[in-house]
Amino acid sequence: MWLTCLIILLAILAFMWWTAGPNRAAAVAVLLSLLVPSWITQEFFDFPITIPVAVGMAALGAYCVHPRAVFRARLGLIDWAILSLFVVHMCSDWSQQGFSWSVPLRAYGEWYVPYVTGRIAIRNADDFRALMPIMVFAVIWLSVVSIVQGLTGIDLAETVFGSGQVDAHAREMSRWGFHRAFGPLKNPNYFGVLQLLLFPWSVYAAANAWNRRGPGWWLILPLLTAVGVFFPMSRASWVGLLISIVLVWLLTQTRWRVTLPVLFVTIAALIAWKSALIIDLLDAANTGDLNALSDNNVASETKIKIGEEKVRYTNTLNRVYLIRIYGTAIQRGGLLGFGTEAVTGFPINVPIGQQDLETLKTIWTVDNAYLLIGLRFGYLGLVSFVVWCLSIAITWGQIAVSESLAPDLKAFTGTMAGVTAAIIFVLLTVWMPQDFGFWYIWTAGSCAGLKEGLNRTQTFPTVMKRRAAPAVTAGFR
Repeated sequence: MWLTCLIILLAILAFMWWTAGPNRAAAVAVLLSLLVPSWITQEFFDFPITIPVAVGMAALGAYCVHPRAVFRARLGLIDWAILSLFVVHMCSDWSQQGFSWSVPLRAYGEWYVPYVTGRIAIRNADDFRALMPIMVFAVIWLSVVSIVQGLTGIDLAETVFGSGQVDAHAREMSRWGFHRAFGPLKNPNYFGVLQLLLFPWSVYAAANAWNRRGPGWWLILPLLTAVGVFFPMSRASWVGLLISIVLVWLLTQTRWRVTLPVLFVTIAALIAWKSALIIDLLDAANTGDLNALSDNNVASETKIKIGEEKVRYTNTLNRVYLIRIYGTAIQRGGLLGFGTEAVTGFPINVPIGQQDLETLKTIWTVDNAYLLIGLRFGYLGLVSFVVWCLSIAITWGQIAVSESLAPDLKAFTGTMAGVTAAIIFVLLTVWMPQDFGFWYIWTAGSCAGLKEGLNRTQTFPTVMKRRAAPAVTAGFR
C-alpha cells in the first residue's frame, strides 16, 4: 500500500511539475498526502517514512532541477528558529549516539522536509486560492470520517486503505457514549489536533463564499470542521478550537484588539486562582460524569506516589505530575538532552528518581510536547522550539492585521493566528508525532513563505518609483 500511494502521488507530482511549475507541484502533491493514513509507512535507517515525508522529499528534489526554481530567500524569525532546532537535533543525537549519517537524515525528514515544502508551496495569496479546492476536499473527507466513526464506530479510512497499526486501545476508546474517532491517524488526540490545524481552511472557504468567490454551500464548512473536531473527543482540541475562535474575533475587531493582553492576564490569574476547579471540570469532561465535581467522590479516587508524597490521580492531573517526575531529568540532560533514541517509545529511557519508577506503570506516556523536546534536545532545543512556536502565531497575527489584505485572506490568516496560538497551549497536553506534526511544521513554512511574499510585493513598487523619478525629472530639463 505504501508503494502504491507513493507512485500515484509521484505521478501527480510529475504532471504538475511539467504543467504548473515546481512550487505548485510541491503544494498539490504534498497536500494530497493528507488523505493517506499516517500508519502507512516504510522503515529507512530505523526511521518510519510516512507518505507525506516521502512525497515531500521527492518534491524538493524535483524543485531543485526545475529551471524556474528560486533558491534565494530572506530569512525571518521562524526560519532561524527552526534552523537552530535542526542543528540542535543533530548535535544532541551525535553527542549521545556517536556520529552517524542517519542522524542528519532523520532531522532532514522530521523538520526540513515539511518546513521547506510549505515554504516553497506558498509565495503569495494566489497560492492559497489555487489550493482551495484540494483543501476543501481534504477538510470534508476528514470531517466525514470523524463524524461517521464517532457515531457508528466505522473508520472510513480503514475501509478504503485497510486496517493499520494504531495506538493501544484506540479502537475501543469512547467518551460520553460516542466512539472516539481516530480516522486516518493513530490516536484520537492526534486526529483532533490535525482537524484543528485545518480549521482555518474551512473559514477561508466560507469567506470566499460570503464574498461570492465560491459556492454558497462552502458557508457550512466551518461548522462541519468544528463537528469533526468534536468527535475525536479530545479536550485539548476542544479548548484549542474555543481559544482560536476567541482570538480570531479579537484580531478582526480593531477596537477590541487592545484587550488581548488583558485577556491573557485574566485567564492566567483565573487558572492560578481556581486551578482545582478547572481540573475537576476537565475530569468531568473526560468521563461525562458531573459527580466527579463533588467532594464525596474524592475518597474513592486512585492514589499514586510522586516522590515521597501520595497524591490523587486523574486523567487530567497526570499532565501536571509529568513535570514533577521528569523535572530532575531535564536538569540532568543539560544543554543537549538525552537524544532521540532515549525518548523513542514509552516509557522513555531517561534517569528519574528511584521512588518514581512504580508510578511510571500508571503514568507511562509523556503527553507534553515541550517536556519531551526538553528531554530529547535539552535546554537549547526547548528554547528553540518555544521561540519557533511563538514566532509562528505572532507572524500569522502580523499578517492578519495588515490593511492590504483582501477580506477572505484576512479571515484565513486571522483564524490561522488563533489556531497556531491555541496549538501552543494544546502542546502542553499532547506530544507532537508525525501524524499531525508534519502539518504543523508545513503550516509554519507556509507562514514564512507568505510573509516574505507580502514584504516583497509591498516594497517592490516603492523601489520602482524611486528608480523612475530621476528619468521623469530628466525629461523636463
